[in-house]
Amino acid sequence: MTAGRYTIAPEGRAWAVRDAAGELVALTVYKRGAAEVARRLEAGAAAQAALRAVAAEVTPGRRPLSSDSWLPSEIVAQVLAALAEGGQP
Repeated sequence: MTAGRYTIAPEGRAWAVRDAAGELVALTVYKRGAAEVARRLEAGAAAQAALRAVAAEVTPGRRPLSSDSWLPSEIVAQVLAALAEGGQP
């Protein structure tokens, strides 16, 4: 079973969630638990992608959508901090 970028498969008496590279991400007792882990990981990856898009749009010299994009500096700082905290999915 595939859930986005993650694969869910039986692993003995448990369920394994693996990423696209085949690395084990989580091992759960129930299949529903594995599906929920994969769903939450996908949601986190989508949020990271959105934050990266916002950061790109307000970075001088990059701005892919509009040359006059602007956000208050506090929000830009929060976006960059969230990206640094969350790492790259």
